[in-house]
Amino acid sequence: PILNEEQILNQNKNYFLNLKSKVNLIFVDGTSSDQSFQLASQYSQAIKRAPMRALLIFYFRCCTYPL
Repeated sequence: PILNEEQILNQNKNYFLNLKSKVNLIFVDGTSSDQSFQLASQYSQAIKRAPMRALLIFYFRCCTYPL
């Protein structure tokens, strides 16, 4: 989940672009007031949801599947 992470997304742009070709990244934005959603959309799939909903989506997609 991301919320107002524009600065961090910009700082790690090359890292995310490199990962894009290797894994399926999913950013779930909790209605950021900055450009986080737009940046995340450039690097991978980005979903915009209400803050609590974003956290629930992250949990069920990442934490409920066996490794």
